[in-house]
Amino acid sequence: SLFAQALDARGCEATVFHANGYGGAALSRFLSEGRARALIDLNVHELGRMRLAGVHAAMPDRFVAGRDMPRGVLPGALNFLGLGAIDTVDPAHLTRPHYRHSGHFTHVKLTPDEMAEQADALAAYLNQTRAPCQVLIPMGGFSTEDRPGGAIEDAGLREIAAERLERSARAYSIKCLPWHINAPEVAEAAVATLTTTMQQEASHA
Repeated sequence: SLFAQALDARGCEATVFHANGYGGAALSRFLSEGRARALIDLNVHELGRMRLAGVHAAMPDRFVAGRDMPRGVLPGALNFLGLGAIDTVDPAHLTRPHYRHSGHFTHVKLTPDEMAEQADALAAYLNQTRAPCQVLIPMGGFSTEDRPGGAIEDAGLREIAAERLERSARAYSIKCLPWHINAPEVAEAAVATLTTTMQQEASHA
């Protein structure tokens, strides 16, 4: 990924976990065992799967494991609900903008109220961190189809997320970026901020 490449360019070894439930559980264990120095949480898709879809096993430490290490967090996939194959999705969900991610998964755009609730929930987790934490908000889009012409594009949802996350910030800082989450500039900004923080933390140790 662009993030792993940017970390590699700075001499940092990256381990990537897929935000699919199994990956999140493995990440939590990896961090709890002290196997990482810092974290970039790029995709928070599991938050919706746990809170709205109810299809993941409980992962109470998914967003707080390793709370004593520096982290950068992005709202990747915060704008949609990940459901199953399209023929298994509740018809009420299919009245919303949606698309088939694959034959097995359907992504349904959140409502404004759901986005506000999800942003508040993410903020509550991040306010439990005890090390520098920066939330980078890519105002050009939170996911592949959240872009001009995309199936679930919605700038208004991004504004809601930014406003709620900024309003609730206690233990983290916020920075809005003009680009889409998949833009190289976003990866560069996240990695540059995190590695600078890691260097500062090391110098004070």
